[in-house]
Amino acid sequence: MEHISRYLSKEIKLSSYEDKLFKSDLMFDDHMLVWFISGETKIIQWDTTFYFRTGDIFLIPRNQLATIINYPKNGLPHKTVVMHLSTER
Repeated sequence: MEHISRYLSKEIKLSSYEDKLFKSDLMFDDHMLVWFISGETKIIQWDTTFYFRTGDIFLIPRNQLATIINYPKNGLPHKTVVMHLSTER
């Protein structure tokens, strides 16, 4: 299954992925505030690595390359709520 994103508004989206893992190398134009609903995530930035689980919240800085690896866990898909924090906001 592919990665599914559904925007609730211009700045807020629900993200879901059910397969074994989803890996991507990304750089965002906006800061991204991420709330982890289910599954686990590993975020690798240039100087450190972070691990996140259900209930965690993380701010991904804009204009910084990161490798993001999402894993479903305990039979549940990997799900997050993401808020784009534009420079105007």
